[in-house]
Amino acid sequence: MSKKHESPVNARAIENIFSSKIGPTPRFDESEAAAIAEYQRALTERQWAESIRTLNDDLKHELQLLLAAQDDESLRRTLDLRRPVPPQIVEQSKPQKAHLGALEGLPLPGCGAHLTSPPYTTGDPLVEEVGSNATVNDSGLSLAPGFNVLKTFSQLALPEEGALSLGVGLGKFRIANTVLHTVHPASIEIPFPIGTQPGLLEANRASASIGYFLASIPGTPIGKNTEMNLTVDVTLGDPLKPFYLVIAPVPFLWVQAFGVAHLIVISSHVGGSGVTATASQVRFLEHREAAGGPIFPPIVSREFSMSQKLTLKPGAGWVYVGIEIRLEVQRWFIVTIPPTEDRQGFAIIDLRSSEHNTQNIHYILGPRGPVRVPQISMTFCREQVFA
Repeated sequence: MSKKHESPVNARAIENIFSSKIGPTPRFDESEAAAIAEYQRALTERQWAESIRTLNDDLKHELQLLLAAQDDESLRRTLDLRRPVPPQIVEQSKPQKAHLGALEGLPLPGCGAHLTSPPYTTGDPLVEEVGSNATVNDSGLSLAPGFNVLKTFSQLALPEEGALSLGVGLGKFRIANTVLHTVHPASIEIPFPIGTQPGLLEANRASASIGYFLASIPGTPIGKNTEMNLTVDVTLGDPLKPFYLVIAPVPFLWVQAFGVAHLIVISSHVGGSGVTATASQVRFLEHREAAGGPIFPPIVSREFSMSQKLTLKPGAGWVYVGIEIRLEVQRWFIVTIPPTEDRQGFAIIDLRSSEHNTQNIHYILGPRGPVRVPQISMTFCREQVFA
């Protein structure tokens, strides 16, 4: 999925920031880094809002069929045949092999190349941000150390390591067969009915980003249109351990977990008047669970690459590459919306770094990250090469 934006949001400020940076090791002060993060966040927020609306509209259609099938045995059998996915709670999908972005051999005549690895230029947030305290309903049992300091989310950028540490949780988790529960309250509640049936969508999310600024494109000044080909490699956590958990124990409850990587490329316009930004995304986690198991085949990718092409106009001199990772967990209640204290279902994604002392989301998984960006590769070919 790819979309180009000519966004007016902070575009002039972003142009001024990037255009003022020269030299092999450009540095950004706190206010400049914050403006860059705000600009790329506006692009990814818009893109994810469009994606999640489409995803949940698709699920709405599926649920309408399910509701209609309650009294229709043949339709129910048809739906069952459409979803031949065995019930599962934790990840069982095998990782996909990443396409390595390393440049092989010499570039074509007329082409320039640039390959980089950590440390990267920017990150947001550089100090861990956490959500509200999760709660524990205690029946008088003794709790493990640190059990009362659970958080709803944790997000931290580690640009010097090329890594992002994130975790998020939502809902109620019952511990063994006791009356002890941990509760991660929702920060977002949206009415989401299906036809005439009432519905409520709850969500929590975590996001963080890193970025790399190439102050001088190989072959500058660019006198002709130049095609930039970009590849970013991404790896997730410990390949031997599950990094998410989804539980939907009751009917008319759907619990969802999403992991999304956004790739943002920003360059100057002709003559340096404004900027062009291109954004694309990869869903490396999509798990949508009902009481009977996953609704659609889950997506779980431990290694993947993101690629993007961008035509640089004459006069362009710099390029910025941003990578944002978003984790989002949702509960969707339909037909009957229980009181807040009685709402079941639980979801957690934990891709926090085990090497940094970040706030715990839940003891059931623990740190399974971080998300790493080991390398970014770019080639730049003038138009007579790719014409």
